[in-house]
Amino acid sequence: MTQYEHSAGVVLFCLQEGKTVYLLLHYPNGHWDYVKGNREKQETLQQTVLRECQEETGLKHIKFIPCFEETVHYFFKREKDVVAKDVVFLLGMASSVKVRLSSEHTGFVWLPYEKAVEKVTFPNAKTLLKKAHEHLQSI
Repeated sequence: MTQYEHSAGVVLFCLQEGKTVYLLLHYPNGHWDYVKGNREKQETLQQTVLRECQEETGLKHIKFIPCFEETVHYFFKREKDVVAKDVVFLLGMASSVKVRLSSEHTGFVWLPYEKAVEKVTFPNAKTLLKKAHEHLQSI
């Protein structure tokens, strides 16, 4: 049976000594990815992202960058079911690099674009980071 999930996420960046660095989270199954989570009823995309940022990283002050919204679709297996998931990603600037990691993750790293695009695990996450970085360069 196929289940459907709708989530929201954010490509988080911060300015550190005048340079842009991106946050990647290390998930327990070994991959590196972004802050994301399931949307709760009645939540907007931004509300979900803010809640997930606070829960997963302790970061509370996020400035959303206008005109960036990218949807990533993928499938995975959960027990005997196939889950079709879509995650709508926003682009956000954190006011600090001080992360308080939740138990959902095993590590985190802030990296410049060139290193972040190498480290992030999945091809669709690499494409997302490329689009986010290009968007930042264009504004």
